[in-house]
Amino acid sequence: MNKSLMKTLPRCLALIVALVVVLNSTRLFAQVTFDEARKVHALLVLDTDSDLGEQSLAANEAMMTFLLESAIPKAKLEITKFTGKEVTANQVLAHYQSLNVNRDDVLLFYYFGHGSCSGCGQHRMNGKHDTVCREAVLRAMKAKGARLNVLLTDCCASIVPDARYRLSQDDKPVLSTGNEPTMEDARVLSQLLLRSKGTADITASQIGQLAWARRDKGGVFTTAFFNSLTQKRVEDIMQTRGGNAVVSWFAFYENGLLKAIDPAANEFGVTAPQKPHFFDLPDGAPVLPRVRPGISEKPPGTQPPGGPSTAPQGFRIRLGIEGTDWGDGVLVRRVTQGFPAHAAGFIGGEVIQSVDDVRVTRWVEVLDLIQRAEANGTLRFRGYDQFTRKQFDRSANLRD
Repeated sequence: MNKSLMKTLPRCLALIVALVVVLNSTRLFAQVTFDEARKVHALLVLDTDSDLGEQSLAANEAMMTFLLESAIPKAKLEITKFTGKEVTANQVLAHYQSLNVNRDDVLLFYYFGHGSCSGCGQHRMNGKHDTVCREAVLRAMKAKGARLNVLLTDCCASIVPDARYRLSQDDKPVLSTGNEPTMEDARVLSQLLLRSKGTADITASQIGQLAWARRDKGGVFTTAFFNSLTQKRVEDIMQTRGGNAVVSWFAFYENGLLKAIDPAANEFGVTAPQKPHFFDLPDGAPVLPRVRPGISEKPPGTQPPGGPSTAPQGFRIRLGIEGTDWGDGVLVRRVTQGFPAHAAGFIGGEVIQSVDDVRVTRWVEVLDLIQRAEANGTLRFRGYDQFTRKQFDRSANLRD
């Protein structure tokens, strides 16, 4: 063999190995992998000092414990539970700071209690004794360098703290003696936890929505999560890849959790809207018409009531709000400082009912009207504050 080639070959091999290591170490949105995690560290935070009811909290705790113990081998599972006065930001963050985590481990955080969002859209868990910020928990988890971080929160995402709705206590707890659940096929949860990498961050409702619970049965979200893993046919969620049956967190969210939420709500007698929210979906995920902060964008393929938008291709009008469908209008869930909406006086929690005298009930309708306003650059908004019920009538200059 040529001597120069022999000298070069080891260097090439070293570069290839280094490249493979770099690619494998990248942390992305939760991706399917075929090597199994070493251990699952689960932290269940239950605000037992709240007014949600002892049976409700016990039901959610039992469902989550059952799921984990059914899907994960005992040697690979570690469950820690915080209740009562332990439900504080310091306790949660200290837990992760002191936790001994291997890079092949999984961190799972679950919370059941009250919750809310700030006017700028930051989600938080409002415990009886302290407020725990979602972003702080996620940062603490990611700092440990585990292969997978899972955040599941069964709480409201309303703009201000709001007591969650509760129905009668006539029924027995869902996990009462003699009504023990069964896990028909543990492959879905097992693969979600043991064969995924990245981050899966899901809360019980869209930003601006309430999450619903029942004193005798627990939360709608946790029940839907439980039912989609114990009752739903595995084939509806899992996909075939290279001859193997696999499932990703996004596929589970779209084909399992979202389809189980309405039946769970109906079982509880809840008629108000509740749709779980998956934070930071990957590009192209077709679930939510997510809008980047401060920029209003028309989802591809939508047509306004009066025909296509007159804005030139690639043109984006900056308004500075994010909204969500809200029954009799569109809820403002986030306002970005420095943009026209902020200058016009918009605040989180307001409901837009008309734009330039055109009645709106969907966020995509507002986006269409914003895009069509390019000719004069000013829009008139009418609506009300969902908390004070005070009406507003204001204009925003999109050229600001």
